Amino acid sequence: MQMQRNIGPIIIVAIVALVLFAAIGGGLYFVLGGESGNAGLTALTAEKNVISHEGFSLAAPPSAVTAGFRVGVDSVSASDFAQNTLADPDLIAARSALPAYLTAISSVHIIRSEGALPAQLTLAINVTDVGTETVDLYGWDGKVWNFLPSRHNGQRLVASASTLPKLIAAFQTSPTVQVVSTVLEVGDTVSEIGSTVNAVQVSGLTLQADGSLSGGLAGGFILGQGYAVMPLLRAPDDDGATLNAVMADLNAQRMQIGGIVDLVNSNDYNGVVLDYPGLDPARGAAFSQFVADLAAALHQQNKTLGVVAPTPIIENGGYTTGGYDLRSIGAAADIIELPLGDNLAAVGNGGAAQMIDWASGEVSRYKLRLLLSTLSADSSPDGSVARLPGMDTLALFGSATLQTDLAAIAPGSPVTFALTGNVQTLGYDGSAFAPRFSYLDDSGQARTVTYVTPETLTHQLALSQKYNLGGATVRDLFNPGNPAGMFDAVVQFKLKNAVLTTSGASLSYTVNGANGVVYQATAAPGQPFTWTAGEPGQYSVAANFDSSGSVDLGAVDVVVPQATAAATLAATATPKPILTVGPTSTPCPNCPTATPAPTKAPTAAPVTTGGGGAWGAFEFGGQVVHGGIPHAAEMKRAGMTWVKVQIYALGTDAAPAINNAHAQGFKILISFIEFSSASRATDPAYQQQVASYLGSVAGQGADAIEVWNEANLDRDWPAGQTTGAAYTGMLQKAYAAIKSANRNTIVVSGAPAPTGSNGGGCGAFCDDKPWLEQFAAAGGLNYTDCVGIHYNEGIVSPREIGTDPRDNHYTRYYQTMVNTYASIIGNARPLCFTELGFLTGEGYPDLASTAPGFAWAAGNTIAEQSQWLVEVVQMAKGGSAIRFVIVFNVDYTDYGADPKAGYAIIRADGNCPACDALDAVLP
Repeated sequence: MQMQRNIGPIIIVAIVALVLFAAIGGGLYFVLGGESGNAGLTALTAEKNVISHEGFSLAAPPSAVTAGFRVGVDSVSASDFAQNTLADPDLIAARSALPAYLTAISSVHIIRSEGALPAQLTLAINVTDVGTETVDLYGWDGKVWNFLPSRHNGQRLVASASTLPKLIAAFQTSPTVQVVSTVLEVGDTVSEIGSTVNAVQVSGLTLQADGSLSGGLAGGFILGQGYAVMPLLRAPDDDGATLNAVMADLNAQRMQIGGIVDLVNSNDYNGVVLDYPGLDPARGAAFSQFVADLAAALHQQNKTLGVVAPTPIIENGGYTTGGYDLRSIGAAADIIELPLGDNLAAVGNGGAAQMIDWASGEVSRYKLRLLLSTLSADSSPDGSVARLPGMDTLALFGSATLQTDLAAIAPGSPVTFALTGNVQTLGYDGSAFAPRFSYLDDSGQARTVTYVTPETLTHQLALSQKYNLGGATVRDLFNPGNPAGMFDAVVQFKLKNAVLTTSGASLSYTVNGANGVVYQATAAPGQPFTWTAGEPGQYSVAANFDSSGSVDLGAVDVVVPQATAAATLAATATPKPILTVGPTSTPCPNCPTATPAPTKAPTAAPVTTGGGGAWGAFEFGGQVVHGGIPHAAEMKRAGMTWVKVQIYALGTDAAPAINNAHAQGFKILISFIEFSSASRATDPAYQQQVASYLGSVAGQGADAIEVWNEANLDRDWPAGQTTGAAYTGMLQKAYAAIKSANRNTIVVSGAPAPTGSNGGGCGAFCDDKPWLEQFAAAGGLNYTDCVGIHYNEGIVSPREIGTDPRDNHYTRYYQTMVNTYASIIGNARPLCFTELGFLTGEGYPDLASTAPGFAWAAGNTIAEQSQWLVEVVQMAKGGSAIRFVIVFNVDYTDYGADPKAGYAIIRADGNCPACDALDAVLP
């Protein structure tokens, strides 16, 4: 055997041993033999083959019942057992030996028997009022508590056994130390190991047909540094030929066991991990015995054995691992690595949960470790999957290039850029918690990539904590093609600080000028990005792939010449290779840039207020994440002719968003609020600044402007001053400035937040009904063309009134919102819904745990969201009160305490069911 040896001081740290053996369990069950004439025992017969007692049952098939077998069952309550107020010495010993991570949730059943045991026994315990996903059966053999493999059957845990424990109970398991290991491959460059993982599996040794090992271990590890070192032994990639040859040869098995024991002892390794795929099911029994013999030999040396299982598959309605019998292997080995496999969507669609539930019934969950990879998955139509570094897959996008002829570039002219790759589509797989994109390979075949990010890995690791497993092994952690942040995801998992997020995925372009960012927008794969050239000067246009981090796809430098000069391309940057992911770039929230626009001077003509309002035919639109309007095609399919963009800072240049909207055939509503200056909202000087700025936005061509947002809330307006009358002062100044700049711009009064939280009155904040009444009484209708209104808490059809299970407050129903507002303003102005949406968490994590304040929408479905939007449109079209409805929202991807993505009509999978439904009712 050729082997590379690591020579140095040998230090064994006690904590390493504790971590390695934390999950060791198993053992033999003790078979009781009662004395003849033992009182209280009942004979088991073919006719009476079941014994039951206080939720516990013992049964044998009639054909397996043996003559003379008698059994008796007694119980002590879980509370008595937990309090250790027991008199029986055997029960006291059992209680003292119970691991701290087990808590009895059923009675502890005492089993006595005499006579020959039946060959087959079924033991079952009822478990009620608790979830069973982390509940296991354990039996006491007089010395130790042993895990009993079992199955969930409704609220019962059922175990098949050929031996009887002295005691048996159902136990709630608790989390233990989360052991994290990784694999050091030959050629890996090792970063700091000790702070990230508990154990390192070192590859390089390969099984031979005679049972020997060949090769040399990867370098870069150091013994005695606080992490365990375990050689990872692999079988050759020969469809199992070598492995099965060894399993057919006892001498080869003996050589293998002796060589492994010598390997770990002579180098002071902590144990080994076997990764031996390709086992012939006919050799399954031999492999189980081999594992048992190897484990026994290693345990004599205080060494640990790990075994990599195949990913379980479903056959005939149940899971199987082929020739690898998890029960027997798991009873002998200390660690069972359970691969998640290449179906990454199993994490979110329940497949992984079902697999773990099955496996934790075969093997003690404390021995189970999820086997994960940081590599992305490249899938072909035939179902085959290749795991590739993320950098390699993102290279498929290509790099940014200039497509516009240099001579055509001038201030105000369109300049077009594109990526050189062949990616066709881009979306976010909400079940895999990963970006997903499709591309055409060199043969023209369509393939799909699931791009693994730290966010993806965090969701996978969370499964281990959810099911109280022993930990996880993360392979490929040292691969240089990983997105940045993989190590941090592992560390946060160990510290139990991991935060589960869903970031979405997009392509973005950023234009930088001499003074910083001048424009940002997203673009679809295969579609060009067009920027309207700014003032003369040099600009850099960068493309990025954005998900849980931002990855540079290259940049192009462009010079916009003076009007009389020819355009030149300044040092076009060499397309950059995919760089490591840096901090997540904040997508342009309004797309509009930060460049101040000049304020248009008021015209000499006087401004007339008190007009008749913006009456007209009903129109429909949607609020987008930024002015790039990435889903314009879907919006048009839904019949939308308006787009809404939110601006959050004075001086923001709205022209790019306005121009882009008009270029794509949309009217645009600019909604303005400056959260950072909310405390100044009643200051007349600040109100004049707002008015002047909104006048400049109107001069840039905005079709409608909403002046401020939800001014009845003390987060958006000075506390205690949140009255409709106070807001009217700002609106009056803004109306004059807007109309002076552009008489055609519709002025929409800022919609209040619909709420009854203040009992129908005002305090630090104001409920919307009294706020609107104050606004109308203060003459606010003289300074608006349309009254802003929001509706966002529906859980019943818009056609219904009085059916909401919460209460019958008017804000619960679409029609009562409309009726209430129309009544207050006497129908003197139309209503403009600047936000209207229906929340559904379908396709995302559970609302109750992710966003508790929005748990009221937990029952809403995507289908209902689509249908209810259709009904709103039908109802609004049928009357004259509603000027337009802006759906909140089209394409937000934030899903946390404020689950904006749950309101979005572009769902987590990239589809738009609401667009399809609306297409049938709007032209």
